[in-house]
Amino acid sequence: MQRILQILLGFILLLILLLPGCYAGDWSDDVYLEQLTLGDPLVLAEEGRVYTQKTMPIQIARVIAAGVPTRVEVGIFQGFSLPIGGTNEELFTCQCVPADWDGSAMYLYVGGWLDTANTDKNFQLRMSHDHWTHGDVVPNAVTNVDVETATGTAAQYTTFKIQFTIVPGDITEGDALGIKLVRIAASTDEITGEFVVEGMVLVYKIDSLGGTTP
Repeated sequence: MQRILQILLGFILLLILLLPGCYAGDWSDDVYLEQLTLGDPLVLAEEGRVYTQKTMPIQIARVIAAGVPTRVEVGIFQGFSLPIGGTNEELFTCQCVPADWDGSAMYLYVGGWLDTANTDKNFQLRMSHDHWTHGDVVPNAVTNVDVETATGTAAQYTTFKIQFTIVPGDITEGDALGIKLVRIAASTDEITGEFVVEGMVLVYKIDSLGGTTP
């Protein structure tokens, strides 16, 4: 009897899958099923899209060669201290734009801390970005994005995570995305001390599981 029920259930499931429209997302507004053939990309739609992140490694060789920004160590964490201006007081990073990116705005998050206690002060960072595609001449123009942050009541080594928005423009998957980070003067009530950058992460929304070509 149990075997007969299993066969009947399997037969019913097969009929449901063969009914017209079942691959077109008719079950609900939140469920999307598409019939795939070998080699088709798996594309995420609507609520299926999620954010992921990619670490943006700081180009340490340049820091070593220039001798600045100054390395700072607190506990097991290390970072680079950014004053305002100063020769070579800047950090660089570069990554290829991921193949699973959906083409919408990307976000660079900069994590770090204050090396000095501050109350109701401000500091400002500038993120400059540019990109190139295979066959391009390496560009020499950048887009600047400035973000000013209020400290509130901040003890020494209080941490901050600062968000910069990268508007895609003509950026495409596979491009080399270059980023430079510097500290510029705040509009008012400048902090005492410096901001220490520990790391940078690129956050973006995905619409697939990756590219279909290497």
